[in-house]
Amino acid sequence: MRAELATRGDPGQLRTLTCHLCEPVPPAALVLAVEVIRVGKLVRHVSARLYSERDVLLAIASATFASARPEVGLSFDHAQPPAHAPMEDSPVVLHSGLEPVFCRNFEYRFAGGSPPFSLGDPAAFVGWTRLRGSAEPLDEALAAAYLDSWPPAVFVKTAGPRPAATMAITYHFVRALPDREREPGAAYLVTAAAREAVDGYSAQDNELWTADGQLLARAHQVFALIK
Repeated sequence: MRAELATRGDPGQLRTLTCHLCEPVPPAALVLAVEVIRVGKLVRHVSARLYSERDVLLAIASATFASARPEVGLSFDHAQPPAHAPMEDSPVVLHSGLEPVFCRNFEYRFAGGSPPFSLGDPAAFVGWTRLRGSAEPLDEALAAAYLDSWPPAVFVKTAGPRPAATMAITYHFVRALPDREREPGAAYLVTAAAREAVDGYSAQDNELWTADGQLLARAHQVFALIK
């Protein structure tokens, strides 16, 4: 979506991204169709659809890119990072082989709250995340992946893994991401908190923080608990 907007000028900063997951995405070639909805002076709207090779709709996304408005003159940030252990003091979460395949791309370190599958309370935790065996700099796609990389927070209330699937997720990118060339391979703090599980569905709120306590993005995610 950013690349498509860039053909029409500076896209600005990604502010919101909403994704609806309609079908499981197979490990195969995919077709991505991007449509620019509107390009204004400061705000640009764009959508995308992801299809399988057989033309099955897999996912729908919509995004808003917007340039800064410094002349507004109203600015504050009261967000505070959660209590957490430093990266070097946080134990590595070992991969069990039961997690989704994409999780194997990430290193996880548990940093606070109740671990998944601990029958703990509340259903909330904090953890460090970074790519395994790679020093990729942070971009919008990787920031979105970090926010969706940990197990669902509702799993704190279970004794082990169980089938679940994201139905929809909405991201709010609070500020520009750290300099891509300056901080490749850095670890970021992810929070996850679920307040309810009702009728086989659970909603949770996630946050993405830098190591020095700067909030980068939030996400609101809805899961289907399949069994």
